[in-house]
Amino acid sequence: MRRLLKRTVERLLVASRAPNFATRRHRSDILVIAYHNVRRAGRQVNGDPSLHLSEKDFEQQLDAILETHDVIPLQSVFERVEAPRRARIVITFDDAYSSALEVAVPMLVQRGLPATIFVAPALLGMTTWWDELGSFPGGLSKQVRGVALSRHRGERQAILKAAECSSGAQADRVVPAIASLEQVREIAQAPGISIGSHTLSHRNLAALDAEDCMRELLESRRWLEVQVPGSIPWIAYPYGLYTPTVARQAADAGYRGAFRVDGGWIRPSADLDAFTLPRFNVPSGMSLDGFRLRIGGLTA
Repeated sequence: MRRLLKRTVERLLVASRAPNFATRRHRSDILVIAYHNVRRAGRQVNGDPSLHLSEKDFEQQLDAILETHDVIPLQSVFERVEAPRRARIVITFDDAYSSALEVAVPMLVQRGLPATIFVAPALLGMTTWWDELGSFPGGLSKQVRGVALSRHRGERQAILKAAECSSGAQADRVVPAIASLEQVREIAQAPGISIGSHTLSHRNLAALDAEDCMRELLESRRWLEVQVPGSIPWIAYPYGLYTPTVARQAADAGYRGAFRVDGGWIRPSADLDAFTLPRFNVPSGMSLDGFRLRIGGLTA
């Protein structure tokens, strides 16, 4: 009942054209949106259900963006534009899922839209702990996630080992895979597509000591510079987690900016903190009307 009521309110607000008027207030601002995976039409996936958007939903969201916003490259977030015509959006992807590269990137290229994909080199060709656990009923509860990020610091092997020891589950599970290095190199050649860092192995930086944190930050950037020429010195914090110390280390590691996975709009200014930049995470299951409201600066 609550979901139906929410969808009804969203529909009424969109029909009133409220998002169109609200967007005008953000013509000088930038909204960075974060996707994870985009699954091919008709293909079901196991794993964390919030991360795997359908191809149809992604296509509809791109069309909604183009109706009201201009899409700009991530590297332009610091640029101040005099009298901009429309609000601006930056499109990003975390984790570099193979399906996202195969399905979403061609749709972006076809529309001439730039995007940045944040890559964790140690995850390439692997599956993630959150999708492995999410493939079991109740396997990715809030409590389990909390323990994984705090006690096990987001470390894939430690989390999966602990989960197997406690559950004894060894069943075969087909979960979405992260792209291979070859896929990343190929997609980096696509027009408008840039590759950024998601740290070396997607650990929780906020739970690491200073030495391990700097290793995650530095080795990822250096690895990408060599293995994916043309990659950009920008980073998305894994799980969106950071501390003031982590933010300072990201600057010391040579990055130009760093993103969370929550928050609102960016207003380019001289005092903008480049290492705690906000993003709007787009979960699977969000209605198109809800998406229109969110990118318009409204919530319902």
